[in-house]
Amino acid sequence: MTRRWWTGWGLAALCWAAPVRAQDAVVPTVLKISPNPVLTTATIEFELKSEICRDDHLPLVSLKIYNVLAQEVAAPALDKPPDLRLDQVRLECGSYKARWDGRMTDGRDARTGVYYVQLSVDGRRVTRKMIVKRRSESS
Repeated sequence: MTRRWWTGWGLAALCWAAPVRAQDAVVPTVLKISPNPVLTTATIEFELKSEICRDDHLPLVSLKIYNVLAQEVAAPALDKPPDLRLDQVRLECGSYKARWDGRMTDGRDARTGVYYVQLSVDGRRVTRKMIVKRRSESS
């Protein structure tokens, strides 16, 4: 029972966002994961609207993967430039692709289960669910 309670609070903390004024409601237009479910690697596509980059502003972007306990397990890397981890990086507006190799930060393969991909742009967040399925794990 306690574990479920913490899981619920962890997910609430992961998805919670402060109230946003209408003029501040600019968020990424796309956050797409393919394939989903993930067997080995995932491609994560996102777009930053041009409204975010007014007056030569470069938004601060993070892309993180969390487990169901709201613990950060990975930070995917952009396709170009290679190996640029999306953790508090300034990016120009436009479309991007990131890859996740299915490994957690400590190098182990992610286990079968539900994970959450969260894109943060200047503190505004968009979250999507992702399922990882490993063939070698018994059900």
